[in-house]
Amino acid sequence: MVQNTGRSNVEPTWIQVAAFLFVGAVALLFAGVQPLLLGALVDEHRLTAGALGEAATAEFFTVGVGVGLAGALFAPTHLRFKGGVAAVVLIAANLLAARENGLAILFDRAVAGLAEGGMVWLTASLISRTATPTRWAGVFLVTQGAAQFLLAAVLPVTAMKHGGADACFVVLAAAAALALAATFALPNSLPPLEESHERHSGPYEAASLWSLAAVFFIFAFFIGLFAYFEPFARQAHLSLAQTGLAVSLAVGLSILGSGAAAIVAKRISYFAAAVVCLPINLIVLAVFAAQPAVNLFIAAAAIFGFFWGFFMPFQVSLVIEVDPTRRSSVLVPGIQALGAAAGPLICSVFVSDLDAHGALIAMVFCLLVSCAIGMALHLTRARRSSFVRQA
Repeated sequence: MVQNTGRSNVEPTWIQVAAFLFVGAVALLFAGVQPLLLGALVDEHRLTAGALGEAATAEFFTVGVGVGLAGALFAPTHLRFKGGVAAVVLIAANLLAARENGLAILFDRAVAGLAEGGMVWLTASLISRTATPTRWAGVFLVTQGAAQFLLAAVLPVTAMKHGGADACFVVLAAAAALALAATFALPNSLPPLEESHERHSGPYEAASLWSLAAVFFIFAFFIGLFAYFEPFARQAHLSLAQTGLAVSLAVGLSILGSGAAAIVAKRISYFAAAVVCLPINLIVLAVFAAQPAVNLFIAAAAIFGFFWGFFMPFQVSLVIEVDPTRRSSVLVPGIQALGAAAGPLICSVFVSDLDAHGALIAMVFCLLVSCAIGMALHLTRARRSSFVRQA
């Protein structure tokens, strides 16, 4: 499963692969319960409505920073120790948050994000070394999505029903404790990634940065649009229950979309996936802009969710196509987290209390920029290779 560079001392077993996926999925559990958790903190007067958005952005942002720092500073060695330290920090951050208010919670969620980023780096390090990274990125998205969906469905009717936000923090701490246990099943190291003279040449270096920019903008599109589902639904005159159905379908079908991507990953390139997903998403945006009837809105939300999940794994294949050494691909989850933090923030500039449709214009821009960069990189691949051969 893992590509052997000839310098590896460890070939991960299936148990170790499961441990990698579990650790990464636990690190991203917060994304599934964040609206419930932060809303509960506002209801309990421990956060203001304005600080809610800041807390959400802080955690996504520091996840991205954490993945980036780990990728820059850490070699893929002593993985059990590094994963264990990150899990312990996350346990402590979640338990401390159960006793905090205001700015202390903002600081706590930022620290939690750094620890979560380190844990996601472990999973990304494995995925970047597999023979079929798009497939395993899809498997990881299915794993984390299913875990988030299950926790978001169960918590409001169990622990949070009586324990509020504190109960949610305790559950997240317990999940991090399970991740700590899982780190003992990790291999102590992974094979180093191949060195390549191509990586240090001008066109490849620039192209790697552009590929990460494409990942940033597509994730800003998906999360920014998803964050404004409720205002769009309200303006289309959906009831609260109908809005909940649209959101649930989008999340549930995103898991199916990632599963579909994992199945077809060997047969479809990034370019082919983009050619399919771009027009479909433009149609979804047009439907939302038209303030459609309830059934059409819900159908558009479901289609959006499926192709959200389907297109995400192909971001890894885009980056690997541009940078065959796979060093840039380790940064993909971090760039996705930064895009997730930026998307709602970009949208907020174009909306008002009475009309949220300005967010659609911003999201058209993010979608087109991402796909244009990705397609341009794919179409100029031969030119970059020719440059290297001539050099």
